[in-house]
Amino acid sequence: MRKINNLKIFFGAPIALFSIEVYLAMVVGYFSALFFSPKLKSLVLHFGKYRLHLHHWLLALGILPLILFYKVSPVPVQLASGFLGGLIFQGIVCYDDWHQVVVKKES
Repeated sequence: MRKINNLKIFFGAPIALFSIEVYLAMVVGYFSALFFSPKLKSLVLHFGKYRLHLHHWLLALGILPLILFYKVSPVPVQLASGFLGGLIFQGIVCYDDWHQVVVKKES
């Protein structure tokens, strides 16, 4: 895991102007992912010569449309979408391998 660049934190400022609930939920989601990600095992599926690495940011990205479009959430949509946005943001900016989803297995 790499250290976050301080400049990237300022990307959240426009969201804070739009909705304080979304912004605060993003902050909670970011720090939750920062704390729990190293402690949890990633979901990796094996398909022949390839492996599919379902990063936490990718799983959160898959759930986000359900919450935004279908309102499937036990909490208000602003909080759920902000929390998932924080998970996505942390997964992309803090890991160098965030883009490696389908990887060919080494022989």
